[in-house]
Amino acid sequence: MNELLRMDECFDPQMNLLRRAAKSPGYHTQLADGTMVHETRQSMDYALLCLASKDSGHVDRACRVVDAVLNLQVTDPLKPHFGIWGWFAEEPPEQMSPADWNWADFIGARIAQILVQHAEAVGQERVSRMNDALERAAMAIFRRQSPVGYTNIAIMGSVVTAAAGELLSRPILLEYGRQKLRAVLELAREIGTFSEYNSPTYTMVAIEECERALLLTRDSALRATARDLLSVAWQMVADHWHAPTKQWAGPHGRAYGDRLSAETRHRIERAIGIANKPDADGVVPSLPCPPEQARKFVEPIVEPRTVEMPLGGEVDGERKVAITWLAPTCCLSSVTREHTWTQRRQILAYWPADDDVAMFKVQFLMDGREMPGMRLGTSQYQNRILLAAYPLHNCGAWHPQFHIPPRTEYEMSDLRFRFGLNAPGASVRQLSPTRFELTAADHRVVIDTVDGDFDGAPIRWSPVSGTDQVSLDAICVDRSKRVCFETLRLRFAAAIQLVAPGLKWIESPVVLTDAGENRLATWEGSGTGPVTVPMAAKAFSW
Repeated sequence: MNELLRMDECFDPQMNLLRRAAKSPGYHTQLADGTMVHETRQSMDYALLCLASKDSGHVDRACRVVDAVLNLQVTDPLKPHFGIWGWFAEEPPEQMSPADWNWADFIGARIAQILVQHAEAVGQERVSRMNDALERAAMAIFRRQSPVGYTNIAIMGSVVTAAAGELLSRPILLEYGRQKLRAVLELAREIGTFSEYNSPTYTMVAIEECERALLLTRDSALRATARDLLSVAWQMVADHWHAPTKQWAGPHGRAYGDRLSAETRHRIERAIGIANKPDADGVVPSLPCPPEQARKFVEPIVEPRTVEMPLGGEVDGERKVAITWLAPTCCLSSVTREHTWTQRRQILAYWPADDDVAMFKVQFLMDGREMPGMRLGTSQYQNRILLAAYPLHNCGAWHPQFHIPPRTEYEMSDLRFRFGLNAPGASVRQLSPTRFELTAADHRVVIDTVDGDFDGAPIRWSPVSGTDQVSLDAICVDRSKRVCFETLRLRFAAAIQLVAPGLKWIESPVVLTDAGENRLATWEGSGTGPVTVPMAAKAFSW
């Protein structure tokens, strides 16, 4: 058990929890990355692996871990954070900014799993304490009523409440879990995907939690729904798998990295039957991918194909659709309307490069960090994308919902759009006053620009070179300045062509014109449709 041995090294016998350097997505916790902390969720995973080992020393350690985590739950029903935990022992929920209510789901799921699989090993007295903690977590989930569209948490909360309903003989919790999970499936079928569309992180969480539902619950209706959701999830993965690069093609609704992690890739390969390594390190035993989806992972891409995934509803009167072009050597993807939050991958491409994978994406950066203050409008035809953008207000600098200043006004020293390529030997060069080229291996990204302006000042296009990392930056601010996104005006458009060997590229320019209260971007001969964006800033919406 390599994972168990790795976790052994992080175990702190004084606190009976795992101790590691904090690493956060940039919200909820106020502790700086690198601070040594004792983790709650990861410690419960450790307890499950210790119990699964059957080793008496590890079983004893698991019991101590469980006791330590139970002691960190908010148990006073009069307190606002009743039933939840903090991420770290060093930072209880009331000290977080804000508290993460998902920890009722994450810790509750692990408590339920121990109760179902290892109740005898942990002893009756501890089982009684865990039952109480599970009931508090389930009631926190019940009170919160997280949206059905918050897919992974809605699934996880359904599993926790249903398991609590069965374990504790609470019919209302079982019924809640059953109905909530069914509502998640109905929404996924209605819009054709999950709200966190095509997410390498959240889709795999959804798969694991559906597998946990089948492991922990006996209710036939809930189990049938879980199986149907597994099929929906695997369909999404299969439709976007790019076998030549072994990457999960974009666009990604939620992502924590730019390339597929080795752990996720192995999990997919194991599920489709092409990896021989047993699932020894998993907390939840994984199930095979349904056969009708599994075959898609190994079918060769002979001719390019386009996958269109409607995302439900409209944004500013435009349908929101995810488009993925899959070719024999590369893939390119976009979303017709999407904001620039750091977890979004609105425009993304992959191709092979010197035994590695080249990755191209578009970002919006304030002082070097991605911010959700823009929305991209795009139109894609095969290997070409036309894009324009407009500002968003009423959102935070890092997370759209947190720490929003009055009038969405920020002091900054740098603000830019970045068209970035990360690959071995990547290079950038200017081909003409308005055309640039990013190159890696035998593929290139050709970018056509237009003269734009930001808050009344010209946007400056600048090639940026680094080791295996190059970009074309559209620089909006390059000195200390205060910008109010509520009143901001932007004129911005560009065109992208991913040119693989044997593919033709076009030389027609991008045209950006004013049309009433909107701006209209067109690209003659590209096959892309026009892109319309508003002149004025709009309030942020998901």
